[in-house]
Amino acid sequence: MPAKNIEQQLVEVLRQSAISMVNQGNVRQAISILERAIAAGARTAGLWSDLGTAYFLQGDAAKAEAALLLAAELAPGSLTVLQNLAELLLVTQRFDEAMQVFQAIFLSLRPEEQNRIRPYLNPPAESAKQSIIGEDRLKAICQSMESIPGLEMVNWTIDAADFARFTCANPWAMPPFYYEKKLEYYLSTKMLCLRGDDRYVDIASLSSPYPAFVRRTVGCEVYRQDLCYKPGLNGSEIGSDAAHMPIAKASISKMALHCSFEHFEGDSDSGFIREAARVLRPGGMVCIVPLYLREQYQEERVTTFNYGGTTQNLATGCEFRRLYDAASLAARIITPAREHFRCQVFHIVNVEEIRRSLPPNQRLYCHFVALLTRK
Repeated sequence: MPAKNIEQQLVEVLRQSAISMVNQGNVRQAISILERAIAAGARTAGLWSDLGTAYFLQGDAAKAEAALLLAAELAPGSLTVLQNLAELLLVTQRFDEAMQVFQAIFLSLRPEEQNRIRPYLNPPAESAKQSIIGEDRLKAICQSMESIPGLEMVNWTIDAADFARFTCANPWAMPPFYYEKKLEYYLSTKMLCLRGDDRYVDIASLSSPYPAFVRRTVGCEVYRQDLCYKPGLNGSEIGSDAAHMPIAKASISKMALHCSFEHFEGDSDSGFIREAARVLRPGGMVCIVPLYLREQYQEERVTTFNYGGTTQNLATGCEFRRLYDAASLAARIITPAREHFRCQVFHIVNVEEIRRSLPPNQRLYCHFVALLTRK
């Protein structure tokens, strides 16, 4: 085998070892591994980028930035490096510089992706206001849900420092939903407690970065399901309706839906609950994040929305949206679930506090999360 290939393999082994140390909470040991590799002459963009992320997790933003800038010099235009640098700048509240890096990422995308994302790069103030549900309304919604037989309502407070660390180091998202998607990934990660022996399915996954994050950081068996995939089980992709998946009974341990359950039309929401009961092992869990709850039941069907004065087309499959009140949640979700699941809905109590700590005009709307645990 050529020496260059051996060297590349060694670098990758060192990187994976460092990533493993970070995931175990041993950031200092990860830094030591990466620094020794670089000192020995393995000065790759990947090593510098990983070192920058590790420095940031240790709380040294200056060293983190220096390492990421070196990575950017070694690999100009690398999306991974640019993403890490943009996230560092956001978390350290250098918003203008972060947006310049996001613009560079934007220019690297395909034209059709640019057209879809373009209006989001400069979010208007009203976009943030649209996501706010007042405390009185949230209290009324929680009180109405407490009357549902078989449902536990639980308050959950986000650890702001822990969320900030996760935001820097984990799954990628674009503005203005950057922090909302990060919050969704953070909450499902915390609630599911994924382990190396899990079999995880990301439901309605499409192009989500979360399955790759789980595979990289947890090392468990990961599948992604979506109606748009090739029909059947194809490697790690499951092409099917989420209510009728071609997988064996009691074969899965964890599942999550990120901003997708509300788009399940007809009786496919109830159908998914029954299917989850079939495919999950005893003790298995499914996390629905967000769970959209309101005072009154709503079904909406729209093909466009206005964002900052610009009319945008909704992605295929997102034209329908359902928001549950207590009666509909009981009838459609909890009643078919309670025979098979422990049913919990978590009220995330400090969403607005977290939102106020973020860059201007950011949207956070994940007020509720459902967690169903198989009996």
